[in-house]
Amino acid sequence: MKILAFDQGSSISGWSVIQDGQLIDFGVIDLHKEKNIEPRMQHMAQEIKNKISEIAPDKIVFEDVALQDSPKVVIWLGRLQGYLQMLCWESNIPYSIYLPTSWRKVVGISSTKPNEDGKKVRKKRKELKEDACKIIFDKYKLSVSDDIADAILIGLCDYIKTEELKENEE
Repeated sequence: MKILAFDQGSSISGWSVIQDGQLIDFGVIDLHKEKNIEPRMQHMAQEIKNKISEIAPDKIVFEDVALQDSPKVVIWLGRLQGYLQMLCWESNIPYSIYLPTSWRKVVGISSTKPNEDGKKVRKKRKELKEDACKIIFDKYKLSVSDDIADAILIGLCDYIKTEELKENEE
């Protein structure tokens, strides 16, 4: 099974291809230089559509919209997610959407750490992104951006969950 995974963003979207548990390809759609959000999001949507056509995946997985500093960005990311779902429906491609906390848990990224008193505190977003990059370096010896690392791990999460379902059915 060929899984196309996205860590979609309003400026940069990471993507990866996982086939039968193996990392096949990865990259980013980088539109950060486009300052106007509406044409940037239109271009992002078109680039995602092109990537789906190019890869011809058996399944698409992507991250659910997480809270952002800007409500405007949350709205645009919600629209992009809806567009991704529509592309899957039109192409009859199954898809899964994972909350950031869900896929991180599956691939072994803890959302907490002990503080000086030994009490658990929430990791900052930057620390979670660093954890993702470290996992990719340890597993593949690749130094990649956090957008790519997240996309790879979202794809691996889906592969792991699919394999667990298969084992439970046997």
